[in-house]
Amino acid sequence: MNKRTIKIALANSQLFIRDSISRTLMTDPRFEICINVANGEELVREISAASPHPDICLLDVQMPRMNGYETMISIRDKLPALKVIVLSQLEDEFVVRSMVALGAKSYLGKECTMGELHKALICVYEQDYYQTELMARAKDKPWCLDEQEYTYLKYCHTEMTATEIAGKMNVSPDAIKCYRNSLFEKLKVRTRQGLAIFAYKTGIIAPGDVKQARSGCSLSI
Repeated sequence: MNKRTIKIALANSQLFIRDSISRTLMTDPRFEICINVANGEELVREISAASPHPDICLLDVQMPRMNGYETMISIRDKLPALKVIVLSQLEDEFVVRSMVALGAKSYLGKECTMGELHKALICVYEQDYYQTELMARAKDKPWCLDEQEYTYLKYCHTEMTATEIAGKMNVSPDAIKCYRNSLFEKLKVRTRQGLAIFAYKTGIIAPGDVKQARSGCSLSI
């Protein structure tokens, strides 16, 4: 293994989890936590400003303001050299397939031990990939949501009309209806409420997003 310290960016909405991971990894001289933030928006901003950039990002899925899906898309477009390991309590096959399809090099779930986290960090750093059992189960099951459908799902729990959502997404109301109908078919649900439940279950909507919507604040996308 290269003796250079592996620089890690950590993004997780829960401070306790971030601090626990950070304290544990920092006891190992192979690792250095150089960025420690609560959501994807902060992560992308801090990595973009950092010099040098981190080697690996440990990314949660269910985060407010910018969730894991949006963050993966932003990293892919703005920071393509950054290697991402998803570390999440969510083990739904949709989530795993989506994160891998968007470029994640590994996906660690709730049964992950610190030993496996260390192994994943080293494998991704040296070999660019670390396959877990979760990834193996989802590997041969293709998924086909596009970026606009992910974005539309994030608005489904709000009271916004299709026209209002169209304005937020800079598309036509007819396009919104197309996203909705396509998602109905792909996800096998029949109502916008069903889409909202799915979005919450899979981390597309985070608790912080729900609080924002109830307070009348607009969501960041």
